[in-house]
Amino acid sequence: YVLAGNFPELLVDDWEAIFHVLERYVGGNAAIYLLGAVWDEGLHRATHTAAVRKRFWVSQHGKTYSRRFCDIHGGHEAYLQRLTAKHRKDLRRSLRRFENHFRSRASFQLYSELGMVKEFIERVEPISARTYQARLLGMHINQSGHIGSQIIEGARRGLVRCYLLAVDDRPIAWRVGFVYQGTLFSHYVGYDPGFARWHPGIVTHLYSVRDLANSTNGVRTVDLLYGDNDFKRKVATTSRREANFYLIPKTASGTTTHAILVSCNKVSAMIGDLLELSGLKSEVKRSIRRR
Repeated sequence: YVLAGNFPELLVDDWEAIFHVLERYVGGNAAIYLLGAVWDEGLHRATHTAAVRKRFWVSQHGKTYSRRFCDIHGGHEAYLQRLTAKHRKDLRRSLRRFENHFRSRASFQLYSELGMVKEFIERVEPISARTYQARLLGMHINQSGHIGSQIIEGARRGLVRCYLLAVDDRPIAWRVGFVYQGTLFSHYVGYDPGFARWHPGIVTHLYSVRDLANSTNGVRTVDLLYGDNDFKRKVATTSRREANFYLIPKTASGTTTHAILVSCNKVSAMIGDLLELSGLKSEVKRSIRRR
């Protein structure tokens, strides 16, 4: 069972009561995954209390990370001025290089109405199948899959924004987000690996932020969601600390599951650290994605 974090109004006592109830309903052979528990909020603090740890094995999954945001209120230029001088320069260089090379051959389009969103999915589907997100993570954008269904439902509710960058009318990069209460939650991004040298992800980000910041749709923040990477660090203006946790009931089955999970995580972390020290981690990642 997955529970996404960010409940600033709930206190530690509230969460202790919630988990007391959940323990009775999830069953002994289950796990609760806390996704994006905000550091030092009630949910995060509750994972350390005796009341919760009496009922569940609590294990942090992965390292604490920075969830990053783009403050775009005041327009596109105001957003750029909030970045560090180095990052702003790097982004502008990538954009200028792309525009100078492709000039009138490139196009950028927003899809938000239901009929247009279905067209967007059809155009993106064959390129999406080539990305590492599709091959490694199963995150292929098509109308019959989970992501396509989510996008279509978002269009029906008037929440989805699909941005598409194309060259010679051929899709090369995209961003799919959902707008809620002044924030675009940027869920799905991808690009054609054949155009990687032109930084299409950066170009798509800058074009989409320009559209959002300079329009009258009320969007003031772009939420880059869970996890962290170099791209997010470069384009974000603010961040907050988050972590992910497993809560596994203290039953015989749960205790065995927890022990296996902790052991696997320790081995995985050890291998990752060794690859990092040897300087091979980036190369291994690239090799896996290529294959």
